[in-house]
Amino acid sequence: ELYLSNNHIEQIPLEISNLSLLTDLCLKNNLIQCIENIPNSLIKLNLDSNIISEINNLKNIQILNVNNNNISDIQNLSSSLTSLSMINNKISKIQNLNNELIYLNLSNNSIHNIENLNDKLNILEIQNNSITKLQNLNNLIELNVKNNKINLIENITTTLTKLVISNNIISSFSSDIELYFMRSEEHTSELQSPCNLVCRLLLEKK
Repeated sequence: ELYLSNNHIEQIPLEISNLSLLTDLCLKNNLIQCIENIPNSLIKLNLDSNIISEINNLKNIQILNVNNNNISDIQNLSSSLTSLSMINNKISKIQNLNNELIYLNLSNNSIHNIENLNDKLNILEIQNNSITKLQNLNNLIELNVKNNKINLIENITTTLTKLVISNNIISSFSSDIELYFMRSEEHTSELQSPCNLVCRLLLEKK
């Protein structure tokens, strides 16, 4: 692991690309403008609070944090990426997500619609955007759309176990919401079992 946070780095040093055993790199709070010089061994990369405008050159990275940057596009993501956090950027739409992405956080952006989700995406956090409706969501397990402009909910996936839609403008529900609540009730005892509670706590700590 290598931590270079809170410095004045403007470019990822070329020397880092030669660190063949490096798996975790943190460059939070610097002045980096582009992603480059990434070693093939790197799995986790934290570039929170830089001035990056484009995601590229990810190579084999699986976990990426680019919160608080200037990114407006999330196309052409690396096929190895499974977890992506892009809080507080300039993203206006979701498109062309890679097929391996499991966790995605796009909170505090300018997104109006949730669409083009991949089949493996399980957790989507997209609070504090401008979304107006929820529909045609497949395979999601957890969805947080708090603080949006949602007034319509329909075709909600029955795989959901957690749904947060506080602080919206909802006045009515479609019949699909009944399926969601019925399924949630069926699995309440399973989700609250000691084993599952411990697993969820461990995941939350991570």
